[in-house]
Amino acid sequence: MIKSRIHGFRRAFPRINGSHVFAILIAAAGIAAGLGPAAATEAQTAFDAGMRAARGGQFDAAREAWAPLAEAGHAPSQYNLGLMHARGAGVPRDMAAAYALYVAAAEQDHSLAQYAVGMALQRGDGVAADAAAAFAWFARAAEGRVAAAAFELGTALHEGDGVAVDLPLALQWFWVAARLGYADAIPARNFTERELTADQAVAAEAAATAWLLAHPAPAR
Repeated sequence: MIKSRIHGFRRAFPRINGSHVFAILIAAAGIAAGLGPAAATEAQTAFDAGMRAARGGQFDAAREAWAPLAEAGHAPSQYNLGLMHARGAGVPRDMAAAYALYVAAAEQDHSLAQYAVGMALQRGDGVAADAAAAFAWFARAAEGRVAAAAFELGTALHEGDGVAVDLPLALQWFWVAARLGYADAIPARNFTERELTADQAVAAEAAATAWLLAHPAPAR
């Protein structure tokens, strides 16, 4: 029953048209992928064209803009193409292709791609399910302040999915996710608090506060 309650707090995987999905500084990502300043500027122009097309529902045009960038190792384009394959938007739905693209971007420290890899491993979408590997990817994504990844860490620690049960640490991650704006973490946090002593609950909240102070949001 506890497991069903916690898992019931989960949200659906982000949609392709969610603004947070595409919130990437393209020039910085291009340079990180090994592009020089001029090439990064060209990449930004092409990527932005793909963004406009995707937001307008013109996924064929978005794919044409992003595919060459993805081939060149551009992480945001790899991630977005992965989303398209996962959703069947402008391309046939292919979770194996989506997973490969997510991994390519995740290995370049693209936080949302790291979360996507974790979700694929958790669900067995395009890859064999592996709860322990999913937990490791969620941990990497959480380092980038991906709120949903923090929530998945809390859920895994609460349920023992790929990791030993640790309710105080689960509560810490539910606090982190809630403070990063993940609303579904609030009932999970409240539920978990009732399973702990008052001292444990206070310590978990303090640990979450310390973690957030040590991982500030990047300057815009």
